Amino acid sequence: MMLFSAAVSFAPIAILNTIHTGNWGGDPRNIMRAEIKRPLSGIIGNGIQLTECLLEPPIFPGARKVSGWIENHVPKPLDALLERDFPRLSWRMGELPQEEVSGLGLGTTLLLAAVFLRRRKGSAAVASQRRRAGRLIGGAAWVALIVFMTKTGSDATGRLVSAYYPLLALPILLLPAEARLVRQRWWKILAAVSATATLLGLVLTPSRPLWPAGRVSAWLARRFPHNSQFARAQRVYTIYSHRNALMAPIVRHIPNDARTLGVVEEIDEATASLWQPYGYRRVRELVGVDLLRPPDMEWVAVRKFAVESNLGKPMDWWVRKYGGTVVAEEMIDSVASDLPDAWYVVRFPPAANRQH
Repeated sequence: MMLFSAAVSFAPIAILNTIHTGNWGGDPRNIMRAEIKRPLSGIIGNGIQLTECLLEPPIFPGARKVSGWIENHVPKPLDALLERDFPRLSWRMGELPQEEVSGLGLGTTLLLAAVFLRRRKGSAAVASQRRRAGRLIGGAAWVALIVFMTKTGSDATGRLVSAYYPLLALPILLLPAEARLVRQRWWKILAAVSATATLLGLVLTPSRPLWPAGRVSAWLARRFPHNSQFARAQRVYTIYSHRNALMAPIVRHIPNDARTLGVVEEIDEATASLWQPYGYRRVRELVGVDLLRPPDMEWVAVRKFAVESNLGKPMDWWVRKYGGTVVAEEMIDSVASDLPDAWYVVRFPPAANRQH
């Protein structure tokens, strides 16, 4: 069982990352800023994000206002600590569940809290030996969670620890009160509401809505032009409707015979469409020291902000330094919460590469 558990855990990936990169996380230079150096900061930052995921309702129209209020009222010493040691911390809650960052949610949290608060009531329905084993397994899961929190600082904590949830909840589910609560009518109603709310989130999700989201949101935005919620809904659904081909405006400027394409991007960009047609073109990300030497490919897709934030110099300087030519410029609207990004297609002649 231990061998099977290790095989389906992160261990194979960690071993391969260590072999190929020298780091178990696959990011020896911490480019993704996800490795935690100070364990206490990791526990605080991950604890904040897990709390957000536990208390986030399935539909939350006022999420942006609440998130903004919380972020503005964070004590300055804590804010400075987390900005330094947990740079990917996100205070933003979503109007709808998003698979990238979602956790248990408010419904499941309330059900578990009810069991915990009534832990001394009810009959000992579970044999004491089973309770001891459950507490041992659940305790081990809590230890593993703490280790994770001290090592990893992602902005998607709620999703990344999803495999822990059943084991973390095990000590609570083995409490005597649970056997009685699950048979009570109010519990069944709350469980049904929680499940239904989750289904509603799946139907409304911008990634793949199961309803005519584009037409309806556009009609609502026209019908109520001063309603900010309807305007935002239209923008979100419009952006996600073509997110699978987000980089199509860039791809059309790249010749078909370009078998290798460089890309300079920020963290978590939706650049999968640069690979299309899949199996034909190889895409290589240029990061860090790659920007300090001539690109070894002819065509490069560049996000202007990514170059300037890495080098601290204008993108034009970087292009001229290595003899490149800007072929095209496109504004890419990638996320609803930010303004469109300026992307460029840059060509570096092979002769210029050899001279440098």
